[in-house]
Amino acid sequence: MPRTTQAQEEQERQVQQGPSVSVTSCHNGGRVMNIQGNTPADIANSIDLSLQNSSVTVNDEVASPTQQLREGDYVAFMPTKVTSGNI
Repeated sequence: MPRTTQAQEEQERQVQQGPSVSVTSCHNGGRVMNIQGNTPADIANSIDLSLQNSSVTVNDEVASPTQQLREGDYVAFMPTKVTSGNI
C-alpha cells in the first residue's frame, strides 16, 4: 500500500471535516469564528444553532443551508423578522 504524504493526509482530513470558513451569527453576539464544515447546516449544528427563523448568507449572498462551502468562505446567520398579528 503506498504511503500518503502529509499534504494528502491534510487534504483527506479537510474533505472529511469540511473547509475552514469564517462564521458570524447574531445569535452568538456577532463574534467571528473559524469553523470547519461542508455546509451552513453542518456549521449551525456544530455551534448548536437552529436554522428555524434564521437566514443564511455565504460571501454576502443569500444561500441555502445545504450549499457546499469552499475554503475561506464567509458564512453569516441572521434571525429573520418574526411578525405577529391577528389570526
